[in-house]
Amino acid sequence: MPSRPSAQRAAKDPTEQQLEDLRAFKLDPRLAMESLVCIEDRDNPGRMIPFKLNPSQDRLHKMWERVRAFRLIRNIEAENYASPWGYLDIPTLQGKLLREKCDTIAEYGVSKAIHELKKSGFPDIHAGPVRIVVGKPRQVGISTYVQARFFTDVMLTENFSVNITAHLNDVSENIFRKTRLAYESWPLGYEALRTEATGFGADRLELTTNSRFVVQTAGSPLGALSFTFGAVHLSESAFYKDYTAVNKMMPAVPKWATVVDESTGNGRAGPFFERWKQAMFIDDVIAAIENEDAIALDSWNGFFKFFIPWFEDPEYTLKLSRFESNHIEKTLDEAERSMRRRFPGRVSTGNLAWRRLRIRQDCQGIPGMDPADFFKQEWPADETEMFQSQGTRVFAQDILEQMEKDAEGYKPSRIVLGRDWLPLRATSNANLHVYQKPKPGELFVIGIDVAKGLKSGDWSVISVFNRTDGTFLDEAARWRGKIDPVDLGDVAATLGEWFNGGFITPELNDQGHSTARRLFELQYPHMYKRKNLDSERDSQAELVWQLGFVTNGPGKYHLIGRHQHRIRSKTIRIRSQVSIHEHAIYENVDKKLKAPEGENDDCVIADALCTWGDECRQAPVIDPVAIRRELKVEQQKASQSEMDRRIWEGIMREQERKDEELEKSLSPWDLDSEEEEQLPSGW
Repeated sequence: MPSRPSAQRAAKDPTEQQLEDLRAFKLDPRLAMESLVCIEDRDNPGRMIPFKLNPSQDRLHKMWERVRAFRLIRNIEAENYASPWGYLDIPTLQGKLLREKCDTIAEYGVSKAIHELKKSGFPDIHAGPVRIVVGKPRQVGISTYVQARFFTDVMLTENFSVNITAHLNDVSENIFRKTRLAYESWPLGYEALRTEATGFGADRLELTTNSRFVVQTAGSPLGALSFTFGAVHLSESAFYKDYTAVNKMMPAVPKWATVVDESTGNGRAGPFFERWKQAMFIDDVIAAIENEDAIALDSWNGFFKFFIPWFEDPEYTLKLSRFESNHIEKTLDEAERSMRRRFPGRVSTGNLAWRRLRIRQDCQGIPGMDPADFFKQEWPADETEMFQSQGTRVFAQDILEQMEKDAEGYKPSRIVLGRDWLPLRATSNANLHVYQKPKPGELFVIGIDVAKGLKSGDWSVISVFNRTDGTFLDEAARWRGKIDPVDLGDVAATLGEWFNGGFITPELNDQGHSTARRLFELQYPHMYKRKNLDSERDSQAELVWQLGFVTNGPGKYHLIGRHQHRIRSKTIRIRSQVSIHEHAIYENVDKKLKAPEGENDDCVIADALCTWGDECRQAPVIDPVAIRRELKVEQQKASQSEMDRRIWEGIMREQERKDEELEKSLSPWDLDSEEEEQLPSGW
C-alpha cells in the first residue's frame, strides 16, 4: 500500500475569498502557478521559494497560450458555430485575420474565454490538442515551468492525470522528490484549497479527486498504461535509450490532450530530431493557413516549435571590468564575429566571456566533438546549432555563413515547370527558381542529381551555373522536385536549351541512367562523357565512354574534393538557401561522405556536378540549339512520304560526313579564327 504523506495538515473549509481565488486560479494558469507553487532554489538545494516565471518561462507561457487560442479558434471554425465571439467581452473578431484573433484571445485569457463560452451554450468547446516541441539551452527553467503548470492542473482539476517521462532513473526520482516538496510546501494561506492526497507511491502522487501525477523513466516497465493522461511531458527525450514505453503510451493520449516534448539536442537522429524537423513555429502555421499553403500544412506533424537562444537568459553572462571587456572585443574569433553578425545587438561582451568560460570548463574531452561544437549542442544560439553532427563538416562553414547572409537579399523568379512543359509563375509550389536569365553569348554548366521520383523519397535537383567568367561559377537557376527520371530528362533538356545549350553533367547512378538515356534520345548534344573511373582494367579494347558521372565509390571523393576546393577558394556563388543549408551540414563520418540522418544532399551533388562539368573542359558543340531545331524540322518533313524519308537519310549522312571532317580537322583547343566566331564567347 502506498504510504500517507509525511506532512499532513488539518484541512479547513475555504473562505469566500479563497473560493473566489480558486475560480481565478482555474481561469489563469500563470496566476495559479505563481500563487500556489513553491520550487527548490537552484542555488540553495532544500530551500523552497515561490515560483515566479523567469524571462524564458514567460516566453514559453505566452507561446503556449497563443497555441491554445489558435486551437480554440480552429475548433470553433470546424464545428461551424455561428459567431460565438459576441458572448465575450472583447472587440468583435468578425473579419479579423487569424493572427489577430489568436493574439486577442490569448491576451483576453483562453481559459476565461472557454469558461464563458461553455456558460453561453457551447458545452463541448475546448482548446486542444496542444502539441509543443521545445528546443532549448541547458538550465533555463523550461522543465520547471512545464512541471509546475501540470502540477497545478492536477491539483485544481478532477479526473486529470499527468505523465512525466525522464531519460534517467535519478532524474525521474529527483522530479518526483520536487513534486512531493511542492505538495508539502503548499502555501498556508490556501491550505483549504489543497486537494487531499490518498498517498505517495514510488512513482506517483494520487489525489482524492481521481487525479494523479506520475513520473517514470524511459525504458522502464509502464505500470501506468491503464491511465488516460490529459497531459504528457517528455523530458530530455533526445537522450532516451528506449522509446518503447513512450510509443505504447502516446496512442492512448486523448486527441484534446497536451503533449510537451522538450530536450536539448543530441545529434541529427532519433524521435526528437524527427519531431522537430516536421514541426512548425506558430507564426509559420498561421501564415500557411492565411496564404492557403496546403503543401506546408500537409508536411506538418501538428507540433508547434518553441526555441530560445542561450544568450537571452540573463544568467548566461559575466560582469566584466572595462579592461576585460576591451580584451574580449580585441580578441574576437571568427565564430564570435559570426554570432554578432547573425544576432546584431543581442550578444553582449558579457555573453561572449561566459561562452569562453563554459567552453574551457565544461566542453573539453567530448569524444568525436570539438569543444565549440559541443557548446553549440548544449547551449545553442539557434535551432540549427541544436543538432550537432558527430562527424566532420566537409565544406568551409564561415564561407557558407556569408553565402547564407547574402542569399537573404536574392529575389528569384518562382516558376512551376513539370510534365506539361508549360512554365507558370508560382508562389509556394514553385519548383524552379531563376536568379539570372540567360543572355546571348553567356555560357552555363548544368548538374543533375537524379532521384526515383517517389513522393516520400529524395528530391531530384537540376543546378544551373553561369560560367561565362571562366574562373567563377554563379548560380543562375535551380529546379528541385519529385518527378520520374525519364521526365526529368525532358526538364533538363528544356533548361539546357533555354540556357544557351548549357553543358550538362548528369548523375549516372541507378535511375540516373534513365535521365541520361532520355537526354541522348532527345539528341541533346552537349553532355559530359566519361571513361568508367571504377574500371579495374584499362585495355584499349575496353575503352568505352559513357554519358554522365557515377557519384559513388572513388569517383565521389574526386567530385566532392574538387567542389570543396571550389568553395574554399571562393570561386563559386550559391544563391539557393536550401543548397547552402545542405552544404553546411554535409559531413564526413568514418570516411563516408553524406548528409546527416534525415537530411538531404541532392543539391550538394548537383552543384558538385556543375563544378566537375566546368573543370573537365570538354569540347563544346557548335551552336547545339540551332542544330537540334534544324534536325527537328527535317525530321517532321521526313515523315510525310517515302521520298521525304530518303531525303532525310541523305541529310543525316551528309551531316555525319561533315561532323567527321570537322572532328578530324579541328582540335577542341586549337580552333582557327573562322571556327572561333561560330562559338559562343568564353570558350
